[in-house]
Amino acid sequence: MVSSPAQSADAQPIEGSDHLTALRGQVINAEKAQRMAEFFAVLGDPNRWRILSALAVAELRVSDLARVVEMSESAVSHQLRVLPIDALCRLHQA
Repeated sequence: MVSSPAQSADAQPIEGSDHLTALRGQVINAEKAQRMAEFFAVLGDPNRWRILSALAVAELRVSDLARVVEMSESAVSHQLRVLPIDALCRLHQA
């Protein structure tokens, strides 16, 4: 039996198709799981985390952001294009 860490050690397995059907309805579907996996995969780059941490503190132009994270403007621009900005922060164009 596979259980979550929140379950106690003496938890009993779920028996019966009604319980399993109800549980299946609470698990995210394959499409949503794929979108979430893609979203989190994008965050696997440490430079993207540095950029996001800087943007969490202050709204910055690309040139200023590049200086803060010690990257070229071109590299920062590339990382910003890869990041799912609409899901993470607001994008302002000057």
